Amino acid sequence: MSRASEPVNVFQSNLIRPRDLENCTSIKVSTNDSVTIDGCENIEHLVIEPEKVAQRLNVLGPFPEHLTIDGRFKRLKLGGSMHIRDWEPFVGNWTRGLICNHLKPIDNTPDIMVMAFPQSNNGVLRIGPEYCGKTLAIRGTSTIRRIIIEPEKQMNHIVIQSMEWLEEVVLKGRVTQLDISNTPNLKRLTGYGHYLKVKANSYAHTPPLNISGFWLNLETRLGREGRATFVLNESYLKTCDDLQGRVVYTPDYNIACKWSEILDIDIEEAVLGISLADLISLWKESESKAKEIFDDWLDDERFQIDRKYFGMRIAMALLLDGRKKRAIRARNIALTSLASNRLIPLKLQPLVQSRRHYFSQFSQSRRDTDCCFAPYDILDLEFLCRSFMDEEMPPVLGNLSDCMSGTKFPLEWLTLIDANRDLDFGTAILDVCSELIEKLKSSNNLQRFQYSYMQNDYADIIYCLEKFELNGKNRNLIIEMADIIEESHIPEMVKAGLYIALMQKEDRPELRLYLARLSSSIDRETYRLIHSFRISGIVALRNLGIKRLEYPYELRALRR
Repeated sequence: MSRASEPVNVFQSNLIRPRDLENCTSIKVSTNDSVTIDGCENIEHLVIEPEKVAQRLNVLGPFPEHLTIDGRFKRLKLGGSMHIRDWEPFVGNWTRGLICNHLKPIDNTPDIMVMAFPQSNNGVLRIGPEYCGKTLAIRGTSTIRRIIIEPEKQMNHIVIQSMEWLEEVVLKGRVTQLDISNTPNLKRLTGYGHYLKVKANSYAHTPPLNISGFWLNLETRLGREGRATFVLNESYLKTCDDLQGRVVYTPDYNIACKWSEILDIDIEEAVLGISLADLISLWKESESKAKEIFDDWLDDERFQIDRKYFGMRIAMALLLDGRKKRAIRARNIALTSLASNRLIPLKLQPLVQSRRHYFSQFSQSRRDTDCCFAPYDILDLEFLCRSFMDEEMPPVLGNLSDCMSGTKFPLEWLTLIDANRDLDFGTAILDVCSELIEKLKSSNNLQRFQYSYMQNDYADIIYCLEKFELNGKNRNLIIEMADIIEESHIPEMVKAGLYIALMQKEDRPELRLYLARLSSSIDRETYRLIHSFRISGIVALRNLGIKRLEYPYELRALRR
């Protein structure tokens, strides 16, 4: 805002009312206390003096059509129902904020942009780069169904709240943290950032949220169907069409000149950047030239995550194009920065994980594991699995089950990958089951964890044993799994359900014996239920009028 337009009305009171303004549209506030504007719909400019910080800014009554705020404040309440308190971005080092409900041309990009009760004629709200400073907040009852955010630089924080009709959010850029809450009809979200937190409060009939793009840390509730949306379809892996618009860019003019020579293009074109698809094409033609550009692009250690994700996308594109040796080197460059021809599984983070608590009898402390998501993990798991099944590829040096922490994660993601590919991953999945069973047999750690998580881990293994055909190599996995269940510290009713699940795959007499050993420690009703399986085996399901016991194999499902 220019000096000519600076407000001349200076208020030191914390309450400003229409009668105080005398038809003025610009005011200045000089106070460190709360500032309340009561019914002043015509105010266009509000300045909080330098070195002053309003502890709370409260705008009552109808929301002003266009209000610019220059200064600092810690809490914001607008229109009587929009209340943001203790919001971290307001505490940071910023000087200018803009609050409005529909966009108007502006001269300078504000640090903080707040769209309150936003309006749009076509149901689409497009926030261009001129409005995308450090922080963007969009909140309030609105009929907007689609939000498109197009920042020129990386943003710190985006918050979207209380938008009942919103169906899609498209972020064409990068943000450190994106928070979305109270958007019950949200169906699709795509973007790029480090932290994503979604509390949509969905209705019962709302389809699962489809999240795509690149998100390192994820906090949201996703069922198996929702998590499946992270498995990219094979055409995207081959073509990288989902990364259209993603440009390999350098601010260094000398590096841009180097790229123009490598690609034999004009310097003006190199300065604008190179598409990721063009970089992959170059990798197929000249690995050394492509690697040089890739290293220049992501040489800064701040881009380690970018290197892993985009490097794995390059590796998968090369692998599916038949460039197997180049794919292996690209994979290793992405994850280890070394162009090795060996395939060593790396210990990666768990994926899309609900908060869970582990208790140990040897420790008084509780360890919380927040939701975490690293999309290159999924890509590398599929890459290693394809290599494992391809005789032309070098052998994987180690176990596939070692590439992710925990018991259930490799199985869950491998089965999701299998469901979305024409290639049969069953052999590799059963080998992972065998590896996990061996680990369970040789370790007592799981016996000290809360039993419900052991039940889930066991159920995931049994689900895979049911799903895929067992051969001579792994036929004994049924009884080995039953041995582990018997020795575990889980309730007898849980054990019974898991035994019956194993019976569905193979009705072995040993499983009836395991059920018999539970008889002394269960109630009479459960005993009668188990007794029918002891005598008739899996035929007892038909006698109960039930086709099969479904995952997660809870015994109570047989009592309906």
